Amino acid sequence: MAQQAADTRNALAFGMVAPSVMCDPNHTPTARVLYAILASYARGPERIAARNVPNRHRLAAMLGTSVDGLDAALAELETAGIVTATWRSDRRGRVSVVYQLHDAALIFGTQCAGGHQ
Repeated sequence: MAQQAADTRNALAFGMVAPSVMCDPNHTPTARVLYAILASYARGPERIAARNVPNRHRLAAMLGTSVDGLDAALAELETAGIVTATWRSDRRGRVSVVYQLHDAALIFGTQCAGGHQ
């Protein structure tokens, strides 16, 4: 059975990612792909992904894993200090997650990988 393509119409056309995160062998492939997906929704210098981010079930499908697999990848990124997930609910009781990526210094900093300027 063919999987349906992920609905990415609300993502940016691209996502800026830190090579030091994407190439770090200490991160699982699932965590790296989750980071890249969240980066495609991150907006502003604060690198916040809040609006139109797919729900947990959709994110899990995009990763090709279960919700438990998504939660494990997210926990890995949170433990590494790359992402913070904050749960919130609106006045109607709908729950959503705001993801903040803590990679701006890695992307926009003046020092490149390997210590070169």
